[in-house]
Amino acid sequence: SLSSASTLSPADFSTLAFVKPASLGFLHVATWTTPEGVFFITGEVANYGASLVSNLPVEAAFLTADGLPAGGAIDTIMGYGIEPGGFAPFSLRFGGGQPSIAQDFTLRLGGETWQNDPDAVIYGANALEWTDVSGFNADGNLTISGEITSVKDSAVYNLRVFVTVFDGQQRVIGAAWSDVTPQLLAGE
Repeated sequence: SLSSASTLSPADFSTLAFVKPASLGFLHVATWTTPEGVFFITGEVANYGASLVSNLPVEAAFLTADGLPAGGAIDTIMGYGIEPGGFAPFSLRFGGGQPSIAQDFTLRLGGETWQNDPDAVIYGANALEWTDVSGFNADGNLTISGEITSVKDSAVYNLRVFVTVFDGQQRVIGAAWSDVTPQLLAGE
C-alpha cells in the first residue's frame, strides 16, 4: 500500500515481466550433433544490466547421472562485448562428441578469473549502418555478405561482425564471427 501523501503512482503488474534475476542470462540454447559426431552447444547471452560486458567466458560442463563432472569446454562470447540490452551468440564445439557417460550439462557465465572491462569500446547502431544479404550457395551452404558504413565523425577500428542463425523454434543452430577488412573506417 502507498501512503496517501506519496507522489508515487503504482505500476501495472505487467511491469514485473521485465524483471530479471540477474544482469546476464542465457537464451535460445540448443544442442546438436553433426553427421560426423561433433557435438555443439549453442545459444545467446543477454545483457539485462546497465553496463557493457566484455570478453565474457561461457563454460559448459558435462555431468554423469550422479552429478559428477564428465568433461567440458570454455570459450568467450562472439564479438568484443555486449551492450546493455544487447545479445551475443556463443558456440561450444566438442570434436569428440558428447562423452558417453554424460547425462546432462550445465552452463556458466564468467568464472573466477574473469575481469569485465566496462570501458571497452563497442560500436553499434550509433556509429555504424549496415546492409546484408543472405542465401544458399551451390553446395547448400548459407552465405551472408554485406556492407558497413561508418556514420561517426571519428574513425572506428577493429570491427568484428557476428551472425546468429535460428531454427523454426528460435533455438540457435549456428553462429559465426569475422573481422572486417579494412580494419579502420573513417566516414566511409
